[in-house]
Amino acid sequence: MSAVVHFPPVDPGQAISADLAIVRYMKIATFLMLTQGKVFIPSLKTLQRTDPVEALLPGRIYSRYIKAHDALHRGEAYRWMLLKTQKWERDYIDQDEDDVERFGPIFLRIWLNELAIRRSIWCWYAERTESMGMWNNYGAHGIAIVSSIEKVRAALSLPDDARTSVAKVNYVSGDRVQRYRRMLDPLWINRPYYFKQDAYDYEQEVRFAIACEPVQLATDDGIVRKVNASLLIDEVLISPHIHLDEAIAIKDIILKICPFLGDDQIKISSLLYAGNPATRLARWQLTKGYEHPSGTDMPDRLSNRHEEADYEGKFQLLPKMMLEV
Repeated sequence: MSAVVHFPPVDPGQAISADLAIVRYMKIATFLMLTQGKVFIPSLKTLQRTDPVEALLPGRIYSRYIKAHDALHRGEAYRWMLLKTQKWERDYIDQDEDDVERFGPIFLRIWLNELAIRRSIWCWYAERTESMGMWNNYGAHGIAIVSSIEKVRAALSLPDDARTSVAKVNYVSGDRVQRYRRMLDPLWINRPYYFKQDAYDYEQEVRFAIACEPVQLATDDGIVRKVNASLLIDEVLISPHIHLDEAIAIKDIILKICPFLGDDQIKISSLLYAGNPATRLARWQLTKGYEHPSGTDMPDRLSNRHEEADYEGKFQLLPKMMLEV
C-alpha cells in the first residue's frame, strides 16, 4: 500500500514541481520552535487580522459568485448554513426564498466566515532569490529557511485522512476582479484563500491549506503540528538587518543545535552590504582578536586611547577634552 501524499495541487494541469525552492521568512523565535520539532500554522481568521480582505474577494463579485456557486442557495450546504443564520435573517429569507440576489450576501458571509475558522494556511515565498520586501515585512531581524514542496510533505506530521491542498496564489487587480473567471472555476470556487489582491504579488506566495476542527482552531488562532526540521530545512539565511557579529554568533548557534546542517548551508545575507561578502568576513576576523601572522595578537581597540594617528599616519596626542568619558 502506497504512502499517503499530502498537499495535492488544486489544479493537476498546473502542478507545482515537487522540488520547487520555497522560502519561509520568520522571527528567530519561530525558527527555534522549528528546531524543537514544532510549527504553528495560523488560521485564515488569524491572517485576516493583518489583511482584512484575506479570502474575502468573492464579496466583490458576490452576484456572479453566488449564482455560480450552487451550494450557496440550494442543497445540503444551503440547509447547513441556514441553521447558522439569526432569526431576523431567516425571516428575511422566508419572505422570498427564491430571490438569490436578495439573500445571497447573507449566505456568502456565513460561508466565508465558517471557512475562515476551518482552514489553516502555511504561507511560503516561491522564489529562492532573496526578497528585501519579505525580509522587511516578515524577518527584519530574523532568519529564512529554504525548503521545497516535497520536503514540506515529508517533514510535516499529519494524519493520513487529513484534507489538504497546495497551490500558488492567484493575484487579482482591483479593476479586473469583476472579469476574473478563475475564481468561479469549479476547481477554485471553494478555495477563495488562493486569491489575493495584486498589491501582495511581491510575496509570490505558495500556500499549503489544511482543513481543521473549528473550535480548537478558533481558541488557538491556528494549529501546532510536529515537524521534522532535518527533513524540512535545506538552507538557512540570516537577515541582512542583523549586525555581522550577531549574525556570526547566530550561525554558530544554529550549527550547534542543527547538526544536520553544514557550514555552507547557513548563509549570512549580504543584501545591505556593498562590498564583497568574503572580504567583509576576512576583515571581521582580522579585527576580532585573531592571532596576527607575526605571532602577536591584534591590539584591543579600546586601549591606548590617549593618542590617534593623523592622516599622514603619525600618532598625535588627543586633547584632554577627548579623554573624558
